[in-house]
Amino acid sequence: MVFIDERRDSPVVMFNEIMGNADMEELDESYKAVPVDPKETVATILYSSGTTGLPKGVMVTHHNFTTFTEVTFTQYKDLMINQDPSDAMLVVMPLFQGLGFVLLYMNLVRGKSVILLDKFKPKTFLEALVKYRVTRLIVPPPLVLFLVKHPMVKEYDLSSIKEFRCGSAPLSADIQRELKEKFNAEHVSQAFGMTETILSVLATPPGDVVKIGSSGKVVPGMMAKVVDEQGRSLGKHQMGELCIKGPMVMKGYVDNPEATRNTIDKDGWLHSGDIIYYDDDGYFYIVDRLKELIKYNGFQVAPAELEALLVNHPSIDDVAVVGGLSHKASGEVPLAFIVRKPGTSVTENEIERFVADHVSPSKRLRGGVIFVERIPRNSGGKILRKILKENAEGLRSKL
Repeated sequence: MVFIDERRDSPVVMFNEIMGNADMEELDESYKAVPVDPKETVATILYSSGTTGLPKGVMVTHHNFTTFTEVTFTQYKDLMINQDPSDAMLVVMPLFQGLGFVLLYMNLVRGKSVILLDKFKPKTFLEALVKYRVTRLIVPPPLVLFLVKHPMVKEYDLSSIKEFRCGSAPLSADIQRELKEKFNAEHVSQAFGMTETILSVLATPPGDVVKIGSSGKVVPGMMAKVVDEQGRSLGKHQMGELCIKGPMVMKGYVDNPEATRNTIDKDGWLHSGDIIYYDDDGYFYIVDRLKELIKYNGFQVAPAELEALLVNHPSIDDVAVVGGLSHKASGEVPLAFIVRKPGTSVTENEIERFVADHVSPSKRLRGGVIFVERIPRNSGGKILRKILKENAEGLRSKL
C-alpha cells in the first residue's frame, strides 16, 4: 500500500520515498500516457466463483469501472456522502471477486474504514465486529446462518450493526426475517450480482420498500429480462433464466472466447444461469442456479427451496441439496447433505419425513440423507455442489 499524503504509523511506503530525487521533467518525457479506449481497454481482471468448474478470468474495462461508480453514487447518494466517522464495514468476501473488490474500492473512495479478514474464523469474525464497531455488513448466506443460529453469537455485543445486505446465493425469507428481528436492524435486504457485472444489478436502495425474499429491482443504467429455454421473454411471475444487459457487463473471459460466446449472446445479453421471476412491482426473486436444478420425472426441483426448508429444522446446523443418481428411469432425485447441530441425533428417516410433510411428492428426499461434518463452500460462501455429487457417487459405488 502506498500513501501520498502524510506519514502513517503503519508500515507503509510513502510516495515521495519511491520518487526520491527523481527529475520530474525527465520522467515526464520518459513516461507518456497510454492510449485508452474506455470500453475496450481492460482495467483489471477479477475471477468468477468457479462453483461449476475452474474460475475464469473476468475482464473489467475502464467503462465498467466508471459506470458502477456512477451507479453507486446515484443509487446510494446519501450513503456515499455520509460523513459519519464511525461508519465502518467488515469485508469477508475475496478481493479477487466482484463483490469483495467493489466493497473495498467504494469504501476507500468514501474515506470510510474497511476491515479485512483473510479468512472466516467465527471468534475472529465476531471480535472484529465488536472491536471496530462495524455498522454495515454485506455477507453470503452461510454467515447469515451463523449470525442467526450459532449460540456463541449471543456472547458478543453486535448492536452497532445497523445494516445487513446479503448476496452470492439465495437467502430464505424466514432467515431474512429472523436476522432483522434478532439484531433489530434498520435495513436487511438481498441483492444479486456477478463478478461478470462487477456490481449488483438487482438491489433495494435505501428508502425503498424491502420485500422479504426479493433481491430488489434493476439498478439504474442496466436492463434485465427473464427468458425461457428457447430465449423467449417471459412475463410477471413466470420463472426463467435471468439475462442482463448494460454498461456494467464485462468485456469477456480472459483467453476463453468460447466461454464468452456461451455467456454473452450476439445481442449483448449476458445469460446469468440463474432461475428467477419478477412480481407486479418489478421486484426480482432468485430461485436457484439453472445448472443446479434437479430434474425428476419431468419436474424441476430447486435445491435452494429444500435447503431453505431444512435449515429451519431445529436439529440442522447446515445443509446442501444436490441431484443424486436414481436407480430408476426417473432421472435425478433430491439428496441432502446434513450437518447436525452439536448435541443432536436427528436421523435420516426423521429428516425425510420432515421434508415430506412440507413439500409436494416430486420434491421429497428420494435420494436420501448423508450426514457430514461440514458443507464445502468456495471463498465467497457458495456451495460446491460438484464436490458433493462426486462424494455421493463415490459412496454409491461402494454399496
